[in-house]
Amino acid sequence: MKPMKAPLEQWLSDGLANCGVDARLVESEWSDLCQHDVVTFADANLPPSSLPALAAFSLEFSSQFVFATDELQTAFERAVWDDPKMVELRGIYQNQTQQHLELLGLSDFPRFDPGTETLKSFAARVEAICGFASGQMLMVDRYDRIVLAPTRPQDLTVDDVSKLMALLNHAAPDTAFTVMAEDSSI
Repeated sequence: MKPMKAPLEQWLSDGLANCGVDARLVESEWSDLCQHDVVTFADANLPPSSLPALAAFSLEFSSQFVFATDELQTAFERAVWDDPKMVELRGIYQNQTQQHLELLGLSDFPRFDPGTETLKSFAARVEAICGFASGQMLMVDRYDRIVLAPTRPQDLTVDDVSKLMALLNHAAPDTAFTVMAEDSSI
């Protein structure tokens, strides 16, 4: 016998209804690993017009929204990126990044130009200005993302990460990057 699905908490159910989503087609489960709710949308026919409201709703609490199709997931992530709160936060972050780079004397670091250099050579330039050998901190994965993947994570400091991320955000703002580390102290 299949266990019954527990009903969503009322505030979540109400929030989904306000976004035009049938809460009966949504499951919410606490993730011990991530320490937040994972809200799963089983309906592959979710109207794209509901995504901006869902994006705004998702920013109100710590959660992960997972959709039935890659297309919906991508459209949702774009809606979150375009949400006015996120636009404002990016502006604040960009100002802080610029101030941080000015303090480090790196505000004129040349931007990534895909027409004249590869992503791998750009990553090597970032590593070099930060005092690292090529491939010591950054790699480019098969999805053309820069990955912070230090060869010796135990040697990486918070200041190192801060400088690397500030340079990546400043000099390659349209390039995807991610962090990968086996050492949980990072």
